[in-house]
Amino acid sequence: MTKIRTRKFVIIYQPHVRFHLRGIPKRDLRWIRDDIEKHLAVAPAQPSRQRDTLKPPLPPVWNEWLAEGLWSEKKPLHIWRLRCGPHNRYRVFYIVDEATQTVFVIAIGRKDRKTLYIANEPIPLRWPEEDP
Repeated sequence: MTKIRTRKFVIIYQPHVRFHLRGIPKRDLRWIRDDIEKHLAVAPAQPSRQRDTLKPPLPPVWNEWLAEGLWSEKKPLHIWRLRCGPHNRYRVFYIVDEATQTVFVIAIGRKDRKTLYIANEPIPLRWPEEDP
């Protein structure tokens, strides 16, 4: 029997994420944490039914959540989204750094129909492109 070795990614939560967890029931927090460990520890940048990338342009509020050093003009930024929790009603947004095998969780929110709530505030998922 051949054993397949998989590289495990380190998961780092940005400091402001703790404020995003307010308003989420404790029973759901455990489910979210388990899904993060299950889906992001191994191959977090591989698209699946639960994971995909956000399409630009992104609303300005996303820039506030990005930590210094995660983004630069030279290196394009891809924000990933993980659907998780009971009935997939929660979203975890993260950035993957393949070089250091690190996942940076930048936001956790609740999806209610077409609205995303982070820290109980409605957040737009898309931002209209500006006309030149």
